[in-house]
Amino acid sequence: METLTTHAACMRIRTEYIEMPDLKLTSAQVRRLCGLRPEVCDAAMRSLVHTGFLWETADGSFRRRVSEPFAMRLAARRELPGD
Repeated sequence: METLTTHAACMRIRTEYIEMPDLKLTSAQVRRLCGLRPEVCDAAMRSLVHTGFLWETADGSFRRRVSEPFAMRLAARRELPGD
């Protein structure tokens, strides 16, 4: 297993959440998906929550925080006729 820095782990985790917008994972699932050591994964997840990229749900899983303007644009696009 390759050893990643916290920064590299953040980038890896961000990529997964960007590629799969509805992704909802626990820390343990993120560790397995990304092949991270527990301490590196935990530090990266804390950083992503602190910066507002992720939020922790009541059940302990993590979801990507989507900005309100983006959500509004997405909803408006779905309402366009002819799509």
